[in-house]
Amino acid sequence: MKFSLKKIIMVLVIVGVFTTMFAEEKISSGKIDLLKLYKDGGQFMNVLSLMLVGMLIFALIKFFQLSVKEKFDAQKFYFKLRGYIKNEQYAEAVKVCAGFKKKTMGFIFWNGLVSFKDAKDSGKKGVDLKDALENGFGEATMQQIPKITANLFWFDIIGQVATLMGLLGTIFGLITSFAAL
Repeated sequence: MKFSLKKIIMVLVIVGVFTTMFAEEKISSGKIDLLKLYKDGGQFMNVLSLMLVGMLIFALIKFFQLSVKEKFDAQKFYFKLRGYIKNEQYAEAVKVCAGFKKKTMGFIFWNGLVSFKDAKDSGKKGVDLKDALENGFGEATMQQIPKITANLFWFDIIGQVATLMGLLGTIFGLITSFAAL
């Protein structure tokens, strides 16, 4: 039997509609008790809850790292830098970038401009000068990006394991239900 994307989507929509109708009927009649559902879930609910708490803590840590520690006023930085580069005052542009060096973008620009200035001072022109600038930006990016993306794989792993744990809990619930019959 050949499965097409249309057939899969249609089945998912139909299942979603029936599930929603069932859930709305249960909610409107007041028959759903979340605490009872949690208790009925058994040990799998405890494991899933621990995973949820762990993911939330990790997400807050990453949010702090990326939004607070890496906060960067790009417009202010650009306006400071633009005049120096336009007037070919590369040493001053490097000094401006050095002030922002602790931030990822500041470090990348600093490294790129240092490479450019060194190539310009050594007499390189044209394509060689452009290549030096690109290499400086590329090298700095390769140094900084792993620091930003470090440990992000845990989101993927925990998400996949939580899905499998939920499925395993469902299977155990079905086994228990059939055993009761």
